[in-house]
Amino acid sequence: GCAAMLGLACSPALGALADASLGTLSPGRRLCNLAAFSLFWTIFECAGISAVSLFTGLVNDVVPQGLLGRFYAAFRIVGLGVGIAFNTWVFALTDHYLSEILLAIGLVFGVALLLVCLMVREPPCMDLDNAPRPAGWRALAVPRAHVLACFAHRPFLWAVAAFMLASVTFSPFNTFYQYYAHLSGIPKSTLGTLTAYGYAVSILSAFGIGWLVDHYGALRVSSLIMGAYGAAAALGYLSLGDPSCFPWFYLAHVVVSGAWFTAAASLPMALFPKARFVQYNSSKDLMVVLGNIVVSGVQGPVLDLSGHDYRLTLLSGAVFALLSLMCLARLRAD
Repeated sequence: GCAAMLGLACSPALGALADASLGTLSPGRRLCNLAAFSLFWTIFECAGISAVSLFTGLVNDVVPQGLLGRFYAAFRIVGLGVGIAFNTWVFALTDHYLSEILLAIGLVFGVALLLVCLMVREPPCMDLDNAPRPAGWRALAVPRAHVLACFAHRPFLWAVAAFMLASVTFSPFNTFYQYYAHLSGIPKSTLGTLTAYGYAVSILSAFGIGWLVDHYGALRVSSLIMGAYGAAAALGYLSLGDPSCFPWFYLAHVVVSGAWFTAAASLPMALFPKARFVQYNSSKDLMVVLGNIVVSGVQGPVLDLSGHDYRLTLLSGAVFALLSLMCLARLRAD
């Protein structure tokens, strides 16, 4: 992941080098730059998804069940503090110093994960299977049997559906909110300030949400927050014909979606068996990624056909939030 982010920082230079090396066969410097950026961004996304999945498994192993809500609240506070600093002082500089900022992010990403590996002691894992492990390249293949074993349990299907729908609830607006803000006449500096305010509210509420999760359960609290976001997205879709309403909805989006991420962080631990947590959680992550790929592939053409009506990102958020809430309700019933 660190190496991929460093590659992102160097993608303009690498694109220029590829353009010069290909000569008359080059599709153009701009496309070479885009190809280099896309390649390293894909690698970084894969590394990031793998790192988050493994980190979640580590948390499941070392953090007591009754403290998961408050642990993730503290974890969220640290992350939001970094986000506030970034959006207040760094975000507006990305137009002129993007390569330097990506370089710094890559170094921080790599060093932080290295420190986690060196400083955290994981308990020894239980060997649940006596079957021989695959060797060589077969060990790197997707463990299809493990994924299918997870899908044999009906509650897992509802859990995966809930996580998939929750992920695509937020992703369309998160992908296009900068374009929406630009269309509404809001400069980057103001958008960064609004984000910082939203993060500040999330910090103040994080421990309260964590306490609620530890005392009332991640499933119940997450369901309430998802319902609140669905209502906010529906209201935003109906009211954002007026550009002056955008800052208020954007602030609500940051706060309520942040509350979901805080509350739902420990939701996999509440739904999946502890002994095989990484197997179930990684299978869930795989399906969430596939869902995001499908929605990402559709949302761009839909917005183009609509004449860049970015309110559709809010309509999709409201619909997906309702569907996710229905899946969470089914899990509560089971």
